[in-house]
Order: sequence, then structure tokens, then C-alpha cells
Amino acid sequence: MTRYPLVPALHALQHPCLPEQGEWLHYGPTTRGVLDTGTVLPLSEAQALFRRDLDAVGREVHRLAQAHRDTPMAGPTHAVQTLPIIRAAMRGPASVNR
Repeated sequence: MTRYPLVPALHALQHPCLPEQGEWLHYGPTTRGVLDTGTVLPLSEAQALFRRDLDAVGREVHRLAQAHRDTPMAGPTHAVQTLPIIRAAMRGPASVNR
């Protein structure tokens, strides 16, 4: 009995093959390599979806920042309300540049 989940699948794929052909079904790659590839392929597809969704979120954040660039808000302090500021007038990481 083997611990690799791929071996039973290989045996099932070899069964309909001619004996001299079935032995070449898993020639070359390691079982670990096949399993790792099987794990990574869906991740690469998921990455495309994540990038698409993050791009959409970024566009929406940019749109909202532009729509509210002149909206007054409370200034950042240590839990005490301060004079209103306008975020677009600030420089640094808080400003949106595209």
C-alpha cells in the first residue's frame, strides 16, 4: 500500500492502456512534482481572480477619493476631535495619486 494519493489514479489510467504503453504514463516526473503542480495550477487561476477583484476595489477607492476629495473630516489626533481638514490637501501616503 502506498501513501501517495496519485498512485491509485495512475493505476486507473494505466488499466485501459496496452501494457507497453501504460508503463510510460508516469515516466520522468516525480510523484511529488505531479502533486505540487496539481496544487499550484488552481492557485495560479485564483491569482487572476484576486488581481481582477483587487483592481476593481482599487478603481472604486480611487473614484470615492476623487468624489470626496473636498469633504471636510476630523483631523487625526489621539482620540480627541480637532479642527476639520480636507484630505486632498494633505501630502504623503494619505493622498491618492493615479
